[in-house]
Amino acid sequence: MLKPVLAALLFLAATYYFSYIFNPGSSQFLLFVSSPFNISSEGMPLFNIAAPAALILIVAFYLKNFNDAFVRKASLRMVYIFAIAASYIKSYIGMFIYNGGISLGTSIITLSFIAAFLIALEVMVQDKKSLEHLYGPFLIYFLAMLLVLLVFFSVISFFIGYSSTVHIIGVLLFLLMFIPYYERANLSKFFRKEEQALLHQNVQSAATKR
Repeated sequence: MLKPVLAALLFLAATYYFSYIFNPGSSQFLLFVSSPFNISSEGMPLFNIAAPAALILIVAFYLKNFNDAFVRKASLRMVYIFAIAASYIKSYIGMFIYNGGISLGTSIITLSFIAAFLIALEVMVQDKKSLEHLYGPFLIYFLAMLLVLLVFFSVISFFIGYSSTVHIIGVLLFLLMFIPYYERANLSKFFRKEEQALLHQNVQSAATKR
């Protein structure tokens, strides 16, 4: 129970500090540093601090106590690291979209925890044994699909609104970092099989030439 509570408290403390105590002044750099947890431009602490903290607590409690796949493959620390990294990259890209303006807010952190929850459900591969022989290629195709979606939704969201653009980019960036980490064992297994197959092919080719 301790880690889910700490995850929520970390979010609360960081958001409160960067939104109400931290003073970046006119420094764009300091504003960028605070961007994943700064809601000063949005306000509404109920929806941008309290509700996300409660959601993080619930999701983190479920992942740590009731989802064996997540416990084996990932950690709340890594969810935070990838979520913050995605938020910073999103803010950096947002500076070009907003002509130098910094995209602030806690939405990427919150949405990243929801994304981690959905990934840990593993609904895309429920019966892994029956798909074991296809799992490597399947995973590679899935990651390639995410790259295509990143480009597709980024283009489409320009017609919806700039805010949608940076939010979609932020969430997809989290997915592109978290999924390979979450499935690193299967990716490693797949690449080892590919290397062994290539080595075997080279040996056979060399033997044939002799």
